[in-house]
Amino acid sequence: EMQALSGRYHSDELLAVFEATPGKNGLMVRANDSAGGVPEFLPVAPDTFQFRQSLLHFRRDKAGKVVGLEYTNPLLRKVKFTRAADR
Repeated sequence: EMQALSGRYHSDELLAVFEATPGKNGLMVRANDSAGGVPEFLPVAPDTFQFRQSLLHFRRDKAGKVVGLEYTNPLLRKVKFTRAADR
């Protein structure tokens, strides 16, 4: 299931890119190709992951394919990220 969530997601609003990859217990999410430590978001509900006060909720189309995510933290609410095309 984690593999279906893996990929690159971009936000035109924030001019940001998240890259999600499977981790030991959840999803490792790197922001803007950062070189520092990569936080692991842990599952808290179906298609929803949390790291400290940040939430990622993955969006699916009618066929069940992951098409994007919404990012929420204490300052931002439901910022939309679109999944980059698979290559």
